[in-house]
Amino acid sequence: MVTRHRRTSGSVRQRESGRWQARVRDPVTNRMVSLGMFPTKADADKALALTAADQTRGAWIDPARGKTTLAQYGGVWLTNHPTLRPRTRRLYSDLLRLHIVPTLGTTELGRLTPAAVRAWHSALRASERPGASTVAKAYRLLHTVLVSAVAEGRLHRAAAG
Repeated sequence: MVTRHRRTSGSVRQRESGRWQARVRDPVTNRMVSLGMFPTKADADKALALTAADQTRGAWIDPARGKTTLAQYGGVWLTNHPTLRPRTRRLYSDLLRLHIVPTLGTTELGRLTPAAVRAWHSALRASERPGASTVAKAYRLLHTVLVSAVAEGRLHRAAAG
């Protein structure tokens, strides 16, 4: 007699195309989220198991939430802070526009790594302009924006430093 095992972390199903879809419940929204299509059931099971392990560690981010670019998120972040004083808002806007977005702006939050942030910071510090004070302000702003992204479940903590 074969005992059927009911999954608690998600599901794997075969689609009409013959490919296998793995889905997992997003702990933030409580909705089922597709992890993608896989050629074999074993591949889909493996993706589901890895995702379940990441969720247990608190290291899983819904891929759809991580697709927002840093430039998009930075603009939204600035908009969502209406209590900033005008001069601070202008400073943050300039730091984003001049020093953060040109290098990291097209990077999706889900693909942003600590190594990319370190490389950006090192390159900014090594250049003649801007000065050390502006570099420090840009780094602090980026850190603040990324901490907000972590809090919203758009980014895993490691990239926020």
